[in-house]
Amino acid sequence: MENAASETITDIQIKTFVHLWKVRSFAHIQEHKKILRCEFSPPGSKDVWKLSLKLNTVKCGKEGIGFFLYLKSLEETGATQVRAMYDLCVLDLIGQRKYSRECSKPKGKIYKVSGGGCGFSFFKSKDDLMKPEILGSEGTLTILIELSVFGDIIESSTNNFWQIEQFAQGSLSADIRALLEAQHECDFMIESNDGMQFNIHKFILKARSNVFKAMLEHRTKEKIENKIKIGEFNSIVIKELINFMYKDVVDDLPNVAEQLLLAADKYNLVALKKLCAQYLFSRIDIENCGSLLVLSDMSNCWELKEKVLYFIKLNADKICSNDHFEKAVDKRPSLYKETCFAISTTKKLKTTVKSERTEHNYATTA
Repeated sequence: MENAASETITDIQIKTFVHLWKVRSFAHIQEHKKILRCEFSPPGSKDVWKLSLKLNTVKCGKEGIGFFLYLKSLEETGATQVRAMYDLCVLDLIGQRKYSRECSKPKGKIYKVSGGGCGFSFFKSKDDLMKPEILGSEGTLTILIELSVFGDIIESSTNNFWQIEQFAQGSLSADIRALLEAQHECDFMIESNDGMQFNIHKFILKARSNVFKAMLEHRTKEKIENKIKIGEFNSIVIKELINFMYKDVVDDLPNVAEQLLLAADKYNLVALKKLCAQYLFSRIDIENCGSLLVLSDMSNCWELKEKVLYFIKLNADKICSNDHFEKAVDKRPSLYKETCFAISTTKKLKTTVKSERTEHNYATTA
């Protein structure tokens, strides 16, 4: 959209400030004091926060120091509570964070004025705090507290003409697709069983398939030669396999779904395997259910297999008198036993199938 006549921005005021507290001769002070307190205010504000150290605190049988943060007053606004996020840490001698605690909630935490116990507690054992890398030769304990205080929700409007800049969406996936199309700096080659060669990138193979990852991270023939010949699948299947690894899409699923399911199983591409299985089951009927049962067994696709067996159970009378089923299952005789068990069991699956043609359940009509 261009040349909008006005603009309104809704935002929340967040004031972030940092306070550093150095307790010198801490090793000696903590022997004589029970509580140390430090009060501080945001720059230019009259609001007062308080940080307390409760010395010689015992927790879970360990003697240590308790850190507590409180809100003392809100003179700036006169309110009784405020929402804020905190980040408290103990620094070592070189200023690195050693022990810390922070607010993990994006919405922050509510602090009430002079609310006893309202804030947070943070316990560290004396053994942790008395280390030389923490106190140094002067025995100084250094504490850093960062507060982000949420204020009012504000709106601002302008009547100036402006333009909304359109940013590219999904630029990462587009850039990865461009790598494949441009064949830029490819470092590996896949050859199909019909001799077609595909130049690709190792980092894509390793990121998408743990089978390829294992192959390319050990001293295998494929790693040494930077190529692999896949004898089971033709160039059409290999092309779609590569497309999915780069683009997460399959261009011609109806024509390659069966072979692509086997390829997805071989290289453990779980999402592709699920995509193929869903498509194939959406096309199940009396004629092809035997072939799908065999395919699900060959591809170790147990979810598809369970659904096919339930379809067979619901349509057993028609399927048992169908030559297509017998011819298909003859290739894998062990499936007869599983089919008989599926027909005889009372277990039911609560699944509904959606195909591109119609929405139906597993039962079919003649």
